[in-house]
Amino acid sequence: MLNSLQHSTIRTNQSCTTYSLVLGQSIGMSSLKSICRLCAAFVLLVGATALAKQQLQQQQQQQQQDETFTIHYDAGSRDQVLADAVRNGWSVLREYPKFNRLIVSTLDGADPTAAAAAAAPGEATVGVASLSSMSHVAGVERNGFIKAPRPVPDYEATSGSPAAASSAASGSAAAAGQQQPGRVRARGAKAEPALCSAGDPNNPDAGMGLESEGVPYGISMVQADKPEMRAIAKEHRDKVLYCVIDTGLDIQNQEFDKERTSGCIGPGVAGGNLTTRETFKYCYNWNEDQHGHGTHTSGTIAALRNGRGVVGVSPEGAHMYHYNFFGPNEQEPVDLTVATWLECIDELDRRKAATNTPDMRLVISMSFGVDYPNTFAQTAIKTLAAERTDVIWFASAGNSGDGTMGCPACYPEVISVAAVDWAGRVAGFSTRNAAVDLAAPGVKTVSTVPLANTAGSDYYFSGTRDIISTHPPLTLPTSTPDSSSSSSASAFFSAPPVGRIKGAPSGSVTADLVNCGLASGGCPGAAGKICLIQRGQTTFCQKIASCVAAGGVAAVLYNAADKPACERFTGVDVTTCEQDRPAGGWPLAVTVSRAQGEALRAAAADAAAKGGSLSVTLAVPDSAPQKEIGLAAFSGTSMACPTAAGVAGLVWSAHTSCSSSEIRAALEKTAKRPDNSTSAWTKEYGAGIVQALAAHQYLTQHPCSGAQVATLESAAVRTPAFGVDLSHTFWDSHWSWAKAQNMSFVSVNITVTDPETGEPLADQDVRIAVRPASGSSSGPEGSSPEVKVTCEKHSLETDDDGVASAACTLQGAQPGHKVTLIVKVPAGDSGFREVVLPYELVV
Repeated sequence: MLNSLQHSTIRTNQSCTTYSLVLGQSIGMSSLKSICRLCAAFVLLVGATALAKQQLQQQQQQQQQDETFTIHYDAGSRDQVLADAVRNGWSVLREYPKFNRLIVSTLDGADPTAAAAAAAPGEATVGVASLSSMSHVAGVERNGFIKAPRPVPDYEATSGSPAAASSAASGSAAAAGQQQPGRVRARGAKAEPALCSAGDPNNPDAGMGLESEGVPYGISMVQADKPEMRAIAKEHRDKVLYCVIDTGLDIQNQEFDKERTSGCIGPGVAGGNLTTRETFKYCYNWNEDQHGHGTHTSGTIAALRNGRGVVGVSPEGAHMYHYNFFGPNEQEPVDLTVATWLECIDELDRRKAATNTPDMRLVISMSFGVDYPNTFAQTAIKTLAAERTDVIWFASAGNSGDGTMGCPACYPEVISVAAVDWAGRVAGFSTRNAAVDLAAPGVKTVSTVPLANTAGSDYYFSGTRDIISTHPPLTLPTSTPDSSSSSSASAFFSAPPVGRIKGAPSGSVTADLVNCGLASGGCPGAAGKICLIQRGQTTFCQKIASCVAAGGVAAVLYNAADKPACERFTGVDVTTCEQDRPAGGWPLAVTVSRAQGEALRAAAADAAAKGGSLSVTLAVPDSAPQKEIGLAAFSGTSMACPTAAGVAGLVWSAHTSCSSSEIRAALEKTAKRPDNSTSAWTKEYGAGIVQALAAHQYLTQHPCSGAQVATLESAAVRTPAFGVDLSHTFWDSHWSWAKAQNMSFVSVNITVTDPETGEPLADQDVRIAVRPASGSSSGPEGSSPEVKVTCEKHSLETDDDGVASAACTLQGAQPGHKVTLIVKVPAGDSGFREVVLPYELVV
């Protein structure tokens, strides 16, 4: 259970309504009691009023600005620790009694022990130190924040090399102005215009669902559209509940079954049949999606088969529960992920009882992450996974394109999902690390979006013709080996379609074209003209702003020189860079392919050589929002995660006797490996691309026992394909604060060698898991205290000498205590991903 606690001190600018809403009773100074009772009564009478919602959002936003900490207190000592925290000036925000945790903060973001910090600057975070010094506190950690998820921009949705997406970091869609520097041809160089095939070769689902119902490539790739799986989706739809923890859902989109779709109602007010629930909900209204991300991930799982739009993995009316974790905000505290898990499990139990379906199962989909582990979240999910074999967790691996370890995908109990494209190639942006379990389609996947987001949407704009015309007309080849292409100017700018820039206005303008190159140094001579600008070196927003600063009236951006000539260039968003916004607003602007941009550049150069100019007309029509179904193509491991989660639920619904680990093992054993791969696991794909029909057939042939079984993450120890040697070195601390907190410091060294030659092996992945819980460490007199161990990194890579090192801190260890570290290394050809090598160090 999650409880909400009052602030121990009252901000003068906060009304008592906030506290009445949180507690359901008055608190604080006696002079406020009567007022607060009236406030509480008012809130109870009107329910979730706009005022209450606004105040909770203000409270949540303020908490975002305050630094928060998680206190782990000894069992049975909750009241004393709570009282000590309040007495020391901390504000207690909420608690998790099941896990003996309190979440605390200061009301103004300032450390109440700042004076002590001034006495020893730079030595430690005094907030952690002051909390750790309280009696019966087993551990303290900074809470941290999770950023709201964003899809990868289309122009970064590449396949293959990680370098191809180096700028597409997790959540970086806000950086729509970010781009890769590319090779740039000499300014004014002659280029023959290339004709491209109709359609978008880099988006097989382009325009899907606009005229008739479509089956996205990802649904087919994971075998969800096979007749057997379609029958399962209909026959067993009441056996699985999907809990999507994201940014909410636009329920106005007609692709969702309203009878089986619900969610968490905020702020803290139960809705529908949930009025008996006592748990306070730190969610925003589930049926509001201000980002669009949650509606897309939800549609990937459950978009209905209704003759229009697109279908999801389980399109026959799947049970859905939505937890709007982010609301209008850009980040939320990490501890609240635990609150979401508790809420999803609570909803599963409620639906089991309400529908008399005791074998209903829960699949949790989390398309978000943070690049560091959280001890509380890790402890909580380990406990919950052990208790609830009817629940399985999925998370997106991340969009860093490198080995960055993202959490909650990093936790062993969570299935981490990487992204592939329509050809089964790993996405360039997809994170590659030792935590990846499975892969699923995540590049330009078509799904649902809020209806409001379709206004000015490029997805609907892509079918518009005659956006660009020129005078004199472009000179194009009269023939082409591709019979599907056309030499007409209208067709030339439709293959691929011109891209709409989000945030740029609609309208029409005619003016001469000026070639601005990269516009990195401005655009001389642009006054009264349309700027032609190539991608590269500077952000898109800066390019367009440079055009306007030079007097330009519109802009045409075209793709970089190192991009395929016919690749559609889209996904640019100027709403995310208000700092570059011209005083008069953004001008009319569109994007075109490299071939189209080079043709315009060549035509302008030819016209200038003849003493004339190339006149260009841009005509961007208004685009009203759709009224029933909204669609868009997004990219990211955020899109791969719900695809894999949907497959798990689809398979599990027909095999409810299986435990969560048996479902996971079946998905891993039947996943489709990359072509020419003989490895049971790779850091790019995990076990491979998830396959619904194959997993179903496997479980039909191998019925489940309901017991927890070994998976790639929890496999039994096998002999490694190389030698591993561990050592450690303690180093003395002369810092007074460290001695006061009983802190020890140790460097853990892992050496990996070839067992046959003894030569060191470089670039080997190594993971450190700390298991210092009670019973895993022992004191000199046989006691079993909990020693808190934290390491600067948990995902390592060996250097040229075959050595990987991590600096770790031990808190609470006494001389003679033994602390167990678990070191995990790849298991070579053994068929299991990791070998677990316990290692004890004696303090």
